[in-house]
Amino acid sequence: MSQQINLRSPERKVVRTGFIAIAGAGFYFGLLGVWALTRSLEVQGIEAQLIGLKVEIASVQSQLDARARASQQSELQTLEEQLAALRTEAESTAVWIDALQNGAADLGRGHGKSLRALAGVSVEGVWLQSIDIDVTGKAVSLSGSALDYAGVVRYAQRLNETFAPFEVQFSTLDVSGGDFVASGARGRSGNPLTFRIN
Repeated sequence: MSQQINLRSPERKVVRTGFIAIAGAGFYFGLLGVWALTRSLEVQGIEAQLIGLKVEIASVQSQLDARARASQQSELQTLEEQLAALRTEAESTAVWIDALQNGAADLGRGHGKSLRALAGVSVEGVWLQSIDIDVTGKAVSLSGSALDYAGVVRYAQRLNETFAPFEVQFSTLDVSGGDFVASGARGRSGNPLTFRIN
């Protein structure tokens, strides 16, 4: 009578698998930390730019005050124009900082989700020619052509259904040109309709 003994330990696989899972999770959290640090550095860089602009505004303002006393009118006007331009740039930078801190500007990812959702919406006989998405992704405007009015209406309805999770609502539909037939009949002369959906 012989007896077989299993010399391989199944516990080693569990340890290796556990180690791989821990290492993978550590790598993932490390990448997440690097992304967060990069995002934080971007915001800090823009804030530093805003501080620099404020310092430059203060410098120009002090120059403006000094020259106003000397009553050099032409240089005074030039400095006022520079000051106005710097204030506008500082306000614009402040808006970007607010957008970054509130998550409204999706600089790291762009509008990929919106574009993927848009790519999933199709209606036969309707094609897009231009897409406009604002910085926040909340205002989307589409224009294109279609073979019939009913196709454009179906397309607009499908867009509203698809973009509802993004809090985007299309409320305006402008159709013109071609064989504009509101009943939905197809135009046979080959002139497509043009449309704009906002």
